[in-house]
Amino acid sequence: MAARRGSVYLNMNLLLHLNFPPLQEARAIFLKFLDRINGINRMMKPWVLGVSSFVLLAAPAQADPATSIPAIARLCGIRVGWDTMTALETRLGPGLAYTGGHPLGARGWRCPALGLLINADGFYYRDRGRDQDRVVDDLSICRLAGYREDLKFPLAHLLPSQALFMGVVSPGMTRAEVRAALGSSLPAPQVEGDQWIWNAPGFTRINVLNHVVVRSWQARLTFQHGKLDDIDLRADADEP
Repeated sequence: MAARRGSVYLNMNLLLHLNFPPLQEARAIFLKFLDRINGINRMMKPWVLGVSSFVLLAAPAQADPATSIPAIARLCGIRVGWDTMTALETRLGPGLAYTGGHPLGARGWRCPALGLLINADGFYYRDRGRDQDRVVDDLSICRLAGYREDLKFPLAHLLPSQALFMGVVSPGMTRAEVRAALGSSLPAPQVEGDQWIWNAPGFTRINVLNHVVVRSWQARLTFQHGKLDDIDLRADADEP
């Protein structure tokens, strides 16, 4: 069988080189066709390589763990390290823009009805889904006592239940009240001076292209004059 294939190839090669006009014309058309195919291959190769490189760079090195957001990440109706500034402003109303991680990237509100100030910031942008705004990685509420009227923070539409840490703790409580309200829902905090600190693991992917993920969260409660003054929640967003 191999000999027959070789004979056919030799015979076709001989015919293509014979000085016979119809065969010469067919040979020319065939060679032009091969040149065109080779040209397309040369044009496509860099594009295919570029797309392949982009996909390899954009895709995570391995499958992500399941999204897991700890209970300490919830405040003001959102989840720090997952929801965006757009989602927060949808709940509270437009905030006053000021410089945080980005120029005019942070937001501030006041809520006189609850006696609170609210501040939020975010650095990394989500790159999938409809809402591709900055993901909130720092959210705090504190007592309104130190508010400067010249800041002109807009009013926040905040329900009392949304201003509670772990659903039970609000600014103005004493240490004993905070401890009793939390009960066994959280382990004992790490105490640093007037601050109580909790750290919790989890996982969210903020940005696929830049490999930005959150693997740890922190809740920091600050007491002043024996009462809870500030609740600050942070997501430790990072990229390799």
